[in-house]
Amino acid sequence: MDRLTRIDELRRENDEARERIRQRQEARERDPIAMHDHLMVQRDVGRAGLLYRVTETETPSPAADGDAANTDAENQKGWDLWIRRHLDIERKGLLDALERDMADILAKLHAQREAGEAALRREITELRRELQHAEDRRVAVAEVRRQFTGELDQQRLAERDVRIASLEQRLDMLARFLSLQGLEPPKGVV
Repeated sequence: MDRLTRIDELRRENDEARERIRQRQEARERDPIAMHDHLMVQRDVGRAGLLYRVTETETPSPAADGDAANTDAENQKGWDLWIRRHLDIERKGLLDALERDMADILAKLHAQREAGEAALRREITELRRELQHAEDRRVAVAEVRRQFTGELDQQRLAERDVRIASLEQRLDMLARFLSLQGLEPPKGVV
């Protein structure tokens, strides 16, 4: 046998094998029980190696109409049970995925909240420093005022008072913002 003839013969055999596979697949798709058995065999093959299963069933005789009705009812029950179990599996997978996604989202939100709180803490610390600086200046000015009552410039005192009032307003706004966020301002700030 020459080489080209052998190649043609192998191609024809492959085409015939593919046609048989397609016919078996169509038969399984028409019969839910056969499809279930096929899927179970495929699942088991992946776990334990090669598994070969032969199932022989008798075809019901058309003479028994009552049996045919019972068989249809049993097939419907089997199909319903199979669908219900597979939907339960899908539902569980969906819920697991949803749970993982929600955990990821919550972790991101928690990290964002922590970052926001850290920024607010830094701002509070800065405002405390500024407030302490303003208080130190107020004490120093009061001491100078006592010593040199008539020599201080009234305009500088007014500017200083405006800055102190501005700092107090900012601190008050920050304390209100923190209380709206559900956070307690640090002790001694308000």
